[in-house]
Parts: sequence; C-alpha cells; structure tokens
Amino acid sequence: MSVEDTLNCARAMVTVSLHRSAYVPSTADATLITEKAQTLSAMYSEVDAEIRKLQRQKRAIRAQIPLHHAIVSPWRRLPREIMSEIFLLALPMDWMYGNTGRRGSLNLTGVCHAWRVVVLNTPRIWANLRFDGWNPLARHTKALRAELDKTSQVPLTLDIDLSRSGNHGAPMTNPEDAWSNEGWEILCSQSHRWSSVDLDSLPLAAYASLSSRAFPILESLRIGVHAVHRNEDAKNEIPLDCFHNAPALANLAIFYDGPIVPFTMPPTLAITDLTILCSDSSDERAPSLLPCLEAILATCDTLQQCTITARNFLIPAHPKPVTFPALRKLTLDDDAVSLCRFIAAPNLEAAVLTGSPDWGTGGDGLAAMTTLLHNRDSSGCKALRQLNICGLPARPEDAIRFLHQVPQLTNLVISNEDPEDAGAHDLFVSIELLKGLSRDSEAPGAATLLPNLLRLSVDSESQGTNAHRDPENQAVLRAIVASRTCPRVVDGVALACLEKFTA
Repeated sequence: MSVEDTLNCARAMVTVSLHRSAYVPSTADATLITEKAQTLSAMYSEVDAEIRKLQRQKRAIRAQIPLHHAIVSPWRRLPREIMSEIFLLALPMDWMYGNTGRRGSLNLTGVCHAWRVVVLNTPRIWANLRFDGWNPLARHTKALRAELDKTSQVPLTLDIDLSRSGNHGAPMTNPEDAWSNEGWEILCSQSHRWSSVDLDSLPLAAYASLSSRAFPILESLRIGVHAVHRNEDAKNEIPLDCFHNAPALANLAIFYDGPIVPFTMPPTLAITDLTILCSDSSDERAPSLLPCLEAILATCDTLQQCTITARNFLIPAHPKPVTFPALRKLTLDDDAVSLCRFIAAPNLEAAVLTGSPDWGTGGDGLAAMTTLLHNRDSSGCKALRQLNICGLPARPEDAIRFLHQVPQLTNLVISNEDPEDAGAHDLFVSIELLKGLSRDSEAPGAATLLPNLLRLSVDSESQGTNAHRDPENQAVLRAIVASRTCPRVVDGVALACLEKFTA
C-alpha cells in the first residue's frame, strides 16, 4: 500500500472531530486503531530515512556545483607565477607594514585551497620583517623562524625600530628589554638577502655582528640613533663602517637627535641618494651637523639626490667647495642651507631651500645659494629648472636680485614658513616681491626677470592672516598673470609664457 493510500485509510478511521468527541472505541476498534498507528510509525521511519538520503544527495549535488564552476573559472588559466604577482599587488597596507608575528591571517588564504597554496608559496609575501618596541624581537623569535622559512631565498626588507614602543608613540623605557641576541643572529645569518634595512635605536653591540658580514644586494639603508635616557654629554656613534661590504648600497638615510662622534663614509660605498635628519625637535640644544660634513663631502662623485635637515651648523670660515658632478636634486632645511657654501653642482636641476628665522638661517640662505651658483665649478647651475624657497627671510630687493641670477628657471615655488612668528625678519614672499615679479613693473630689469618661467606657485596665505583676500594683494597677483601669459619679445628674444599659476 502506498503512503497516500495508508494516509487515506488512517484518516477514514480516526479524524480530529472524532478525537474531540466523547467517543470511546470498543475493544475490536481499539485493536484496529492500534495496528494502524504501528503501521504509520513504521512508514514514518521509512519516509524519514528516505528524506535523510535525499538530503545527503542534495548536499553532494550542492558541493559539486561550485567545483564544476570553479574548474572552468578563467583564473585557472593563469600560471601560478602570474597569480603570485596579482596577490602581491592585492596585499593590504596593514599586511605589508604589519609586525612580524602579529599580522594575523591573510584573507587570500581563505578563498580556496589553490589560492592558499599560491600564497604560502609566494616568498615575497613574507619577505617584510618588522619589529618594534610594541612587537619586540625578543617575543617573536619563533614567528621569525616560521616566516623566514616561507621566504625561500628572495630579498628581505628589514625594519627594527626600538625608539618607540608603538603604544601611542611613547618612547621605550628600556629598549634593551625588546632585544634578542638569538633573533638578531637569525637575521644576520640572512644578511646576504637584505635589500632594504631600517635600524633605529639598536644596541650598539648589535652592529658588531655585522662587521664581518656581506651585503651583496643591500640597496637602501636607514640608521637611527636616539639619545633617550642617556648622559646628555655622551656622544653616540653612527655605525656605518660595518656596512663597508655593501657594494650595491645607493640610498642612505641617517637620523640622530643627540651629539654624535664624527664619522666617515666607507670608501667602498657609492651613495646616490643621501638623507640626514639632524634632530626634528625645537630644542635649542639640537645636535650639530658638523660631524657629518666629511661623510657628506665624501659622496661627491656619485651623489644624485641630497636631503638634509639641521638646526645647528656652524660652518668653518672660508670653506673650500667640493664639486658634485652628478647632483641633480638638493633639499636643505634650516641651518643645512649653509651647506650650499661647500657645494659646486654644475648639473643641479632642482633645489628646495627651507629656512626659519628662529634657527639662524636669517638672510644667509640666499647668500649661501648665491655662493653655490657662483662657485667656480658650478657654472651658474645652468641645468637648474626647479626652485622651491620656503621661509628664507630676505629683503625684497635681495630676493629679486637673487632671482635675476637664475634666468634658467622654469618652475618656481615661493612661500613663508610662519608669518606670525617672523618678528622683525623680512618675509621672502612680500607685496614688494610680488610686484617685482610682474613684467610690467617699473623696477629695472623687470621685463626680463625669469624669462623662461612656465609654472609659478605663490603661497599668498603665508604672507599673513587673510593676505589672500587683500584687494592690493589680489591686484598684484592678477598683474603677474596678465604680464606673463601674453606673448612678449624683449631685445629680439621671445619670453616664455606662464602655463600654470597657483596662489
């Protein structure tokens, strides 16, 4: 008998209305009803088993659907090498800059088995090793070993910064507590794979382990030395000598905020990009740049870009300039502007000069740059096309006189650092200077001032509060634009027309 026939027979025997009535079955009826209930129970078990079987089949079918779709997915046509490159480009920023041992899981590994295999077998995904006071090397030696195992033999990027705890940027109470000689030795054993290294506030003894190491592919190095919880009179060392065996090193950055011992540049290095930050604090006892001078000048044959910030640099009298034939871009901040007196740069293309009346650059900034221009080997810096001047105090006539010496400029950016704090010092950007930039000015030589200028940026707000709204200021700016955007010929020479002006 089918399920439907059995149900129909059962419904005819017992109904809801009968159940609700006062009916009491006889002995014979009770026997029939009991037998029917047993039949229904047995049938229920059979149907339930069938349902479970169908559910298993449903789950099996459902599992096969995505497998069949996935097997014809376009990404399966991509070689594993291409997949690795895509995954590298898709890595989140917090992964690339996350601390070793604390980066958590990568979402890409949870998509499917094939993707997980590709991720785990892409060494460059694991090649950034980062530790700080919040994520100390001392606590993550095991994680370091695990991630190094995934890196195969690809170049490594190493970042160890013990100057901050990572807890709201608070200084480390005792950086040595975050150090691990075991972990450091593991890293040093891989020095042949270091390509970019950032070391800040490491124990000086740690660098001794590097003196006999080779760094064949090291291209970028940053060393930071901080005078935290130390004797104010103590001088720190810049441990550069231990990297003498780094033939590929081109990018070097040095940061320090306390007195240092004078150091030299290893003669085996050919630095092309040099950055020195000599304290970024406003402390009047800022350390001197002078201990770095010999090392800076030693890069003269190869240096292409130079960025230096210093707030304490007393130059020797009558410095002898050194020629930097490869120097293309020069960025000097505060007292470092005086470094121009040491430099001859015949191929300089861009310069950024930032000064502050509070730090003694005063009117020396333009004078120092003028010295650079007229150093015998500079030849007037005929390749100089871009100049950015910020906060160099100067009288308007001195500023205009200086600009007459750089007719080759095509890009000029001028601004004041903080007009409210300038006090008695002359602001570089003044209404008098702006008037002089107009080719229609009555000042001598105004028509030929900066004859090749194509792009000019003037920070009008840096002239003082609401200067950008001042009617006279606005009229002068319009005069500059009007005089420099129309074609003009002076003494048979066509002057360049301004292509872009911002204020």
